[in-house]
Amino acid sequence: MGVDANGNVVVTGTSATSNSKSRGLIHDYYTAKYAAADGALLWEKRYNDPANGDDYASSLAIGPNGMVVVTGASDANLRNTGYDYATVVYRDALPSLTLELLPSKVRLSFTGIAGQSYNIQRAPVITGPWTSIDTQTAPPSGLIA
Repeated sequence: MGVDANGNVVVTGTSATSNSKSRGLIHDYYTAKYAAADGALLWEKRYNDPANGDDYASSLAIGPNGMVVVTGASDANLRNTGYDYATVVYRDALPSLTLELLPSKVRLSFTGIAGQSYNIQRAPVITGPWTSIDTQTAPPSGLIA
């Protein structure tokens, strides 16, 4: 459990679902954020690894600008040979992203947080492997293009 700069409470743990006929219950990270004013649910997220294995959240950290980081054990290989670690990051407000297709490249632009560095990466598929192609530091306006 943690409290952000606005007094909102973030909790994490493990939830179980029965969406696997062959394995029974599947465990996933569960993280939720509640409003300081009245306890209303602001958002909730579940993390299920790509192999649909068991995932057990163990630690939570709250960073700057609404960032929530959850880490724990993940059985992504389903071979019962031991667990890996999985870390996920959630942000309250992600910047809007614009993509422009040009003849020889793709132009990516968004408004970040002034002075913060952003690592631009690409991958052939969403599960990776990810390759860093550039790092940009947002100017005072925040616009990275």
